[in-house]
Amino acid sequence: MTITSEDMQTLDLLSTPNAAVVGLQRRIEYLDARGKESLDSDMVIGFAVWWTHPHAATAYPRVRKLEGEIHLARDLAPSSAIGFFSVKA
Repeated sequence: MTITSEDMQTLDLLSTPNAAVVGLQRRIEYLDARGKESLDSDMVIGFAVWWTHPHAATAYPRVRKLEGEIHLARDLAPSSAIGFFSVKA
């Protein structure tokens, strides 16, 4: 993620690894007996972990870069769609 600002204090506050909260959301949908779409659940299955890019602050003083990843459970089922049932992440 790249953050740019002319205000250095704001830039420093927004570019800390804990400032940005990003989550991956999973939604389970299905068609009920009447053929109407229903939502079974909507849940967050992982959050991003951020760290500062090692060279970004020195190269461009008004730009901060964060790198990150979302850790997922090993047993998490992949997204799928079967007939009238779908799991989306």
